[in-house]
Formats: sequence, C-alpha cells, structure tokens
Amino acid sequence: KSVIRYRLFERLARRPNHFVTYHQLETEVWQGATRSRETLRSTIRHLKQDLRAAGMAELADAIVGEEQRYGLMLDGA
Repeated sequence: KSVIRYRLFERLARRPNHFVTYHQLETEVWQGATRSRETLRSTIRHLKQDLRAAGMAELADAIVGEEQRYGLMLDGA
C-alpha cells in the first residue's frame, strides 16, 4: 500500500500548483483500475500521515482537495 502512496505523491509533485482529477489519478496511479472515492481519500489521508510522521507537516498540508481533484499547492494557490 505504501507504494501506491509514493506513486500518488510523485504524480501530484510532477505538476505542483495544479489539480489532478480523480479519474487522472485512477489512470496514472492505479493503472486504470477503478477505485472508490473513499479509497482515494483514504490513500491521501495516509500519505499525509506518512509525511507528518517524517517531519514534513507543511508538505502534507500542501496537499489539498476540492471538487473531485487533488493538488500539491506549494505556492498557496
């Protein structure tokens, strides 16, 4: 499961300050396998917990979601 979290973070970090739709994340992180919204939200939550545990709370807080999409907002966008 942690591999998925790292893939998810890598995908968000590839284009900081831009949102990625749930569908794009399913396609790119889970190789097209359909996941429930709860699974995606849970994976994001665990990724943020991992980052906080590693002393990167600001980075965890920069992962934001809205309207079925997530982004790594490093400039406060």
